[in-house]
Amino acid sequence: MTKRADKARDYYLQGYNCAQSVAAAFTDVTGLDEQTMLKMASSFGGGVGHLKEVCGVVSGMALIAGLVYGDYDPADKSAKTAHYERVQHCVLPFKEKFGSLICRDLLERNEKAPKAEEPYASRPCLEYVENAAEILELWLSSQP
Repeated sequence: MTKRADKARDYYLQGYNCAQSVAAAFTDVTGLDEQTMLKMASSFGGGVGHLKEVCGVVSGMALIAGLVYGDYDPADKSAKTAHYERVQHCVLPFKEKFGSLICRDLLERNEKAPKAEEPYASRPCLEYVENAAEILELWLSSQP
């Protein structure tokens, strides 16, 4: 496990949601302070407000990609397209590994698993948080 995956895991086990856990592991890359990052990512947990839509870890990854690479002139359509392609290259390895970017789909695979006493340690979200942070860390290190 990478350093960022460890940090993201620690945030998650403290009770932060999946998006907050991934995003907060990268505050030094974005220059934002921890509290601002945690607030920015707070609404994306549980697949956006617990609606189980786009997985919070994916939203956290996209948030970091935007903070690091999203500075472009809105009239520059090629820059916007390039940014969207960059975000896709960031998040698609997660989809390839787990089969979806949608929270409800990702959770379904563990619905029948026995529930442990400590839900944060037993839910599949911990695995997704760790993997998303690792994928994002490796992706960022490969970017110019």
